[in-house]
Amino acid sequence: MANDIDQFRTKIADLGARIEASINELHKQGVLHGAEREKAADLKIEHARIAKAAASGHLTVAGAIRDELANDAELLRHAFARWVAKVDRRSEQ
Repeated sequence: MANDIDQFRTKIADLGARIEASINELHKQGVLHGAEREKAADLKIEHARIAKAAASGHLTVAGAIRDELANDAELLRHAFARWVAKVDRRSEQ
């Protein structure tokens, strides 16, 4: 069970690194404006919330499920992937 929690925490940390790297790259490309910049900030805030909850010393697999933390993390992963695709599409136009 502790291994599952460690894996979950690792996945959250990896997601945070991917979010940060993508935001930095898109910022360098100059494609983050207006609503997309706000969405980037929202993604970072949501990740921070999930990471803080995952870092809790009292986290258990049952607790993560009860608190819907695992679902929140999955939703964030999908929202991030959709956002990157949307920004990429717009930057190619």
